[in-house]
Amino acid sequence: MKTVEVVYLITSADRCTALPATLAAWVQRHWMIDNTLHWVRDVTYDGDRPRHAAHVMATLRSAAISILRFTGWDKIATDRRHHSRNPERATTCALTC
Repeated sequence: MKTVEVVYLITSADRCTALPATLAAWVQRHWMIDNTLHWVRDVTYDGDRPRHAAHVMATLRSAAISILRFTGWDKIATDRRHHSRNPERATTCALTC
């Protein structure tokens, strides 16, 4: 029995650029990246089992707060927004503590 799969795509390419063969190649390339990167991450590093993810993120957040306080920042929410707009400064701050 033959199976037919219907796929809907959204693209900013015009219809002259987004020919069926081109769209199929784009989808195939997407799945190639997904399968090679995400599969390795999920299988090798147990990416689908985030048992310790919450603990790790809490530890990283605590470290970020400690670094901000150590370097003289006292308004954590404001400081976090400031550093999120200036990642180079945040990196420098983290590396010089």
